Amino acid sequence: MGYNHAPNAGMRGITKQLTDERKKLGLTIEDVSDKAGYAVDHFKKLECGRRNPSFGMLTAWANTLGYDVECEIILKKRGP
Repeated sequence: MGYNHAPNAGMRGITKQLTDERKKLGLTIEDVSDKAGYAVDHFKKLECGRRNPSFGMLTAWANTLGYDVECEIILKKRGP
């Protein structure tokens, strides 16, 4: 089963919040890229809604902007 890179509504809200915070802080995508340790192109794709971040990238992005990331994973057994 392949990974779907298209952002869902929840992830779009998170990326918008981080993009808005970056702009509020007066940082460029290049600034965030350098601090987070990921390529500028990755952040451009994230901010324009063309890609979902990996959990590691999301954490680095959020930490760079002063946020912590908390994640709750709940496994539920599928039907028969």
